[in-house]
Amino acid sequence: MGIPWVVCCILAQGLAMNTEAVSRDLTHAVIVVRPADAAPEVERTAATVLMEEVERRTGIRWKLQSEWPRSGWAVAVISGSTAELHGRRPENCTPPSARDGYVIHTDITEPERPVFWIVGSDPRGALYGVGRLLRTLECRKGKALLPEPLEVSSAPAYSIRGHQLGYRATANSYDAWSPEQFDRYIRELTFFGVNCIEGIPFQDDRPTVNTFPRAKMNVEQSRICARYGLDYWVWTPADFDLKDSALRRASLDRFETLFRECPRISAVFVPGGDPGSNSPDLVMPYLADLAAL
Repeated sequence: MGIPWVVCCILAQGLAMNTEAVSRDLTHAVIVVRPADAAPEVERTAATVLMEEVERRTGIRWKLQSEWPRSGWAVAVISGSTAELHGRRPENCTPPSARDGYVIHTDITEPERPVFWIVGSDPRGALYGVGRLLRTLECRKGKALLPEPLEVSSAPAYSIRGHQLGYRATANSYDAWSPEQFDRYIRELTFFGVNCIEGIPFQDDRPTVNTFPRAKMNVEQSRICARYGLDYWVWTPADFDLKDSALRRASLDRFETLFRECPRISAVFVPGGDPGSNSPDLVMPYLADLAAL
């Protein structure tokens, strides 16, 4: 025996009401931030990324402003353990103390002025919170919906979460990319929590597919990482005889130029081999000279 028609209607109405109760329509939301002179650069980047990515997915450009809207949804992007934004504080919304953590809170205590809070424990944490929202939003042309209230407190389990992106012939892919493609790729990696990129500035002298100069790409990768607050490492094997003073000096000169031109270098990794066959007693003084540049 089938379910009576009246019962079906009641069930359908109940499901619709339930969906309406948890659905959050952020189509006309605005992004609320601190004034530019009061917010760290990466916190500002996080808000800009959110605006650009929502527009990319929906065609809607959320307004970015430093004041609360009189009505409707606001998406607040801020960082710090004592976060306060234009006289409002997120209740029960303290981010984790760990670096790169964030908390997300849906505040509907004022139904006419609801707030979706993204609070990073530091500016980079705010960017990861933005990534979490973008992974949760249901986006389609002219529409941005949050399926349900989002309550998240997250901190990374590992302090190093990176990828090696070497602009060199060996990769068979990265050497065909433009700076804009690297920016897009690195930005999307941040949506999943990546916090460092390792470049390969010197090894492999074969020409790249892309004609963009490799020395300039080293600088571009560094600049992209600085924009998103990521660490920028370089992998640089000593694949020559360190006892050769002329080659050693030439290598140090290349590093000096790299360090001077790149806005950010967080670490230099010199592998003990593969390639290279220098003994540790030769590598250690070389590392000391690199550190002194």
